[in-house]
Amino acid sequence: MVEHHSQIIFLLPWVVLGIIALTLFVQGWMIINYRNGYSVHPEVKHPEMKNVQKGDPLLTAKIKMENLSEDQYKLLQNRINELKMNELFDEPSTYEDEEEE
Repeated sequence: MVEHHSQIIFLLPWVVLGIIALTLFVQGWMIINYRNGYSVHPEVKHPEMKNVQKGDPLLTAKIKMENLSEDQYKLLQNRINELKMNELFDEPSTYEDEEEE
């Protein structure tokens, strides 16, 4: 019986990995054949997205920089930098040094 332990140690993971490979193969086959909820064009389930048509932009922002004067551009850049700095300092840093005794 002792000589069969090495065979069992080899066969058990081999069978488990074979089953995992088979299930991955079956899942891929279901995706290809559009079974069990997999589809190229899934149904929209969120109520806010029901009226959105294919190709509609979800969020757009356009800033035309050619209409800004140099002063307006600098004010905008300073505001962006200030907001970034405030956001950085609002969250606790993971790099802060511990106080030494």
